[in-house]
Amino acid sequence: MSVEILARIQFAFTTVFYYIYPPLSIGLGVVLVIMEGMFLKTRNPMYERLTRFWIRISALIFGIGVATGIVMEFEFGTNWATYARYVGDIFGSALAAAGIFAFVLESGFLGILLFGWHRVSPRLHFFATVMVALGSMFSAVWIVVANSWQQTPAGFHLVGSGLTARAEVTDFWAMVFNPSSMDRLSHAVIGGFLSGSFLVLSVSAWYLLKGRFVVSSKAAFKIALAVATVSGLGQLITGHHSANGMAVNQPAKLAAFEGHYATLAARPAGAPARPAPRILLRVSVFSLLFGALGLAWYHRSRRPQHWHPRVGLLSPVRVLPSGELSQPVTRYIWPYHARRATHPRLS
Repeated sequence: MSVEILARIQFAFTTVFYYIYPPLSIGLGVVLVIMEGMFLKTRNPMYERLTRFWIRISALIFGIGVATGIVMEFEFGTNWATYARYVGDIFGSALAAAGIFAFVLESGFLGILLFGWHRVSPRLHFFATVMVALGSMFSAVWIVVANSWQQTPAGFHLVGSGLTARAEVTDFWAMVFNPSSMDRLSHAVIGGFLSGSFLVLSVSAWYLLKGRFVVSSKAAFKIALAVATVSGLGQLITGHHSANGMAVNQPAKLAAFEGHYATLAARPAGAPARPAPRILLRVSVFSLLFGALGLAWYHRSRRPQHWHPRVGLLSPVRVLPSGELSQPVTRYIWPYHARRATHPRLS
């Protein structure tokens, strides 16, 4: 493989891994504001416990996002040095604004959010929670602006020629409000709301299925479900506007999204897409594969698991009914004589 392909692969892995965490921070910020707001309104200690639990998760996500984001920023210079020189004045200004207005705001109030319980007033702590949530959204604003400018550039002119050419900002606000920035921003932020709310939904659902922390899990589930419902409906609107803007600014990309890889006759607006057969085949194969894996996991989780009598008392090794050893598990094994009377295979 060429150096360019290797650089693309490395940057793709870094970006995909990094992008897991900012949307989760955005969504969790909104959920935390609602939870702590409910605590201030009702003075119910359950909402305080929920807020403190999810604050720890949010701080962990924030830390991983910062670490992976720094690696990605370095790769702009190491993997794409020529491009970084070409658009550095524009791209760098947006990233600098993200650091000044968003990262400093979020990280500054994060200390109060984590360690300010019972050290500052409840209202001040709630204000810190709101600032952390806004900081994560401001970070998304400038990152999406930088990405949107790459798709629909505006407010700049070229200086120099050849390898010394570079883009300079002529109108900062035209660069910020380029033709696709607002559509992409609304779509990305609401997507973050969905990501964070579904994280809370999944964890709460797991606790409910296990019968643990039922009351608090129900409360968290209701809050996250409300956020997810409103965000899901809003995503339909922002996605529609984003696609309309793409049809005007990037028609070739929209055609690729819909599976049209060859030039065709003009089609009326709103005509249903007809994806290429190979795309349908790939989607079908992957859907069947993941569906089969999901069914296999569900079936295996429903099977009764038995413990082998010859395994040590505190051994973490589990044995299936067929006699095969499974993966290690951190669970104690009941004494053999206590199970012999109830287990038919051991009697």
